[in-house]
Amino acid sequence: MRRAELSMALVLALLSVYLMWKSSELPIGWIPDEGPGGGAFPFWLSVGMLGSCVWIVVRWVLRSSPLSRSKAPYMTGDVAIIFAAVAGSLTVMFGAIHFIGMYFAIPLFLIFYLRFMGRHGWL
Repeated sequence: MRRAELSMALVLALLSVYLMWKSSELPIGWIPDEGPGGGAFPFWLSVGMLGSCVWIVVRWVLRSSPLSRSKAPYMTGDVAIIFAAVAGSLTVMFGAIHFIGMYFAIPLFLIFYLRFMGRHGWL
């Protein structure tokens, strides 16, 4: 669990830096008589996300959160099988959209997911 927490914080931090860089191509400050620039909201949202990632890494290093002290695996074997089934069925659904369209692919996915993955009855 510790590695999963750290790896997600680092991946999201890299994504935050990239989004800050891309959104700074647009004006991020206040434009007189217009309001905030086009890149202001994504830039400052990315700054907040980066700050959260830094805070997660600091807590991970200091081991101050329960997840940073946990030795439990991120995914057990049973969970990995369920994850693979969901990811596989979503991949099939996205592929089926090109052949049968969204109006048929999404209901077929929902029927499969509810009936076979969720084991829900029809009544």
